Amino acid sequence: DRVEGRAPPECFADCRAGGNAEDVGQRQAGKHQRHGTRLQMALDKARRAEVPISIATYLGDLAWLEVAADRPDAAADRAVEAIAAHQAVGKLGDAVELSGVLAWVEARRGNRSAAYERLAALRHAAGEAPAAPSFSSLVLEARIAEALGDWQRAAELRRRTVRMAVELGMAGPLIAERY
Repeated sequence: DRVEGRAPPECFADCRAGGNAEDVGQRQAGKHQRHGTRLQMALDKARRAEVPISIATYLGDLAWLEVAADRPDAAADRAVEAIAAHQAVGKLGDAVELSGVLAWVEARRGNRSAAYERLAALRHAAGEAPAAPSFSSLVLEARIAEALGDWQRAAELRRRTVRMAVELGMAGPLIAERY
């Protein structure tokens, strides 16, 4: 049923279901809750089995889920634990990427300078040239701008990420940024 260049029909379920923004928000919160429950169960299982790489991965997934659910305190707690877990298993690149959660948390708490300092440190650690940031760091920068209420900058960055996704043939990120 997929039409090339278009999102699959299930991506529009919330829009088609009707209702006001509060209804859509409640459905989204329910999805975050269900997904969080599944991730927590997987994390618990990984801990019981003592599989450090899986523990680190699930902690990282939970940190980003808290960002999506707009829960900065929980996101910060999960990110700190996830970063330490990734460092412990030698996945330093993933640890650096997870520091983006902490940048978003700073922005969400209204600390503009700390948020952008963390973003700059992340980009430096990832080896990104200032004039050529990666797709993921641009997405993060847009999230930071949104959290700070800088809607014009956020929209500009979202347009830039959509263009980048098209240029790179990245259908998944394109759907996430466009819809």
